[in-house]
Amino acid sequence: MAFMKFKPLTPKFNFNKQISTDELPKYVNDYINDEEVLFAYRTRKDVALFTDKQIVLFNKRGIGKHVKEISAIPYHSIVTSAVFFGQFTSQIKITLYNTYPLTLSFLSAIDKVAIKKTYMLIENKVKNKF
Repeated sequence: MAFMKFKPLTPKFNFNKQISTDELPKYVNDYINDEEVLFAYRTRKDVALFTDKQIVLFNKRGIGKHVKEISAIPYHSIVTSAVFFGQFTSQIKITLYNTYPLTLSFLSAIDKVAIKKTYMLIENKVKNKF
């Protein structure tokens, strides 16, 4: 019997700004094909895209932030999701099909209505897979 070991995603992403498609970094367009970007968030180093087909997370790391870790999460691979609204931060917690937890944190600068719409997008995509 063979076992495969998968490298896990970064378990937590923090975002402090919602951005429009005009503000996206140029390299982002190379990773989305025939997809409509519905929501986008960023920090100084990370970017999250919520398209009509998947969630794409860009995590820059290393000295000078030259190493990019890119994770594409199709909505059909999400098993459960939850949203938490707090005074200073809100979170969307996602569990993937391999029981891997992922937390997306949004600082208070981001409107809670936008976070709710993002969560409802995830929920609708997850419900429609059945």
